[in-house]
Amino acid sequence: MNPLFVTVNCSRIGGSGMQMHLLAESLREIGKRAYVLHRFNQGVKSSEELRTNCSAFEFCEPYSANSGIIGELALGNSCDVVIPHISALGSVLAGLRGTSLPVIVYHGHSDQIPEGLKAQLNSNRVAAAVSIAHAGQAFLQQAVPDLPVFLIRQGTRALTNEDEDMRIREKIRPDSKLILCLASDRPYKNLDLFHNSMEILAELVPNTIGTVVGERSLRECQRRANRLGLKLYKELDAWRIGATHIIGPSSFPGSWIRRANVVVISSTSYEGIPGALREAMLLGTPVVTTDVGYVRELVRDGWNGFVVKRDDAEGLAFAIARALGGRSEIERMRSRGSLFVRLFFNERKRTSAYLAMWDRVSH
Repeated sequence: MNPLFVTVNCSRIGGSGMQMHLLAESLREIGKRAYVLHRFNQGVKSSEELRTNCSAFEFCEPYSANSGIIGELALGNSCDVVIPHISALGSVLAGLRGTSLPVIVYHGHSDQIPEGLKAQLNSNRVAAAVSIAHAGQAFLQQAVPDLPVFLIRQGTRALTNEDEDMRIREKIRPDSKLILCLASDRPYKNLDLFHNSMEILAELVPNTIGTVVGERSLRECQRRANRLGLKLYKELDAWRIGATHIIGPSSFPGSWIRRANVVVISSTSYEGIPGALREAMLLGTPVVTTDVGYVRELVRDGWNGFVVKRDDAEGLAFAIARALGGRSEIERMRSRGSLFVRLFFNERKRTSAYLAMWDRVSH
């Protein structure tokens, strides 16, 4: 299997693009020709920045405007299969006209398939689909009954760095309880919910610091401050609004996760199985998440983390407070979470599963 992955989104803190990058790197480590073609989004400033952070991103082009580049790159680099994110399928099929390269679709979180996309999935150019969750696999099997759909869970790595560890020590006092939200300023990340829960938590638990780390997260906080008439001001070399500090981007979110007392996902939609949750659980950091996407296939409420209703700031705050207390209960939860990720979201197992899937599809 020598694939060209085609992604639509890459973030330094997760997303399907980063998953394709990590898989490409794992395949390269065992001697495969694996590449990633990325379409720029607002979170990436330049192709140089992307290549610096992601060594497997060989090609960074606006392919939607020139889909022919997909076939050229795949054939020119001896790739034998193209694996696009499902939302890039149209561009990929257009770019592969005149070639015989098979396509395997990567499905992350969508629970709707437009009729035009359904027809593309039914075309003889699409050999199979891969879903990251049981619910996603069942959805695709129902939507496109004739398409083989494989369940292959995501891999998990936690990127840490000594310089980032030092940066955190300079910003956050050792006795502070750090509540971490890894999120960009996209509306579905629902940073308002995180901010509101931090205001409630400040009344429940003293010495807590709500912290947002993520690309462009400051912009969303500025918009919220303007909307509500709140003051956004500088503190600890970070911006602060109410009880929440906004750090901005970090190339090593694992360092923040390792320091955090709790990691929070406050999203309302467009999530699959968030990388921030998997990395936190891998490192033994307690997690609290809204009930979004496929998170329940990772987080079992009260067993290895906490799941709360969407848009419930009070419920989120009380769940965070619970994750901060009960030492023996939380220690067991941390151990279960770490073991669960190591067993079921294993990078090596995922690479082997892709190779086995390709062996079945190609024969």
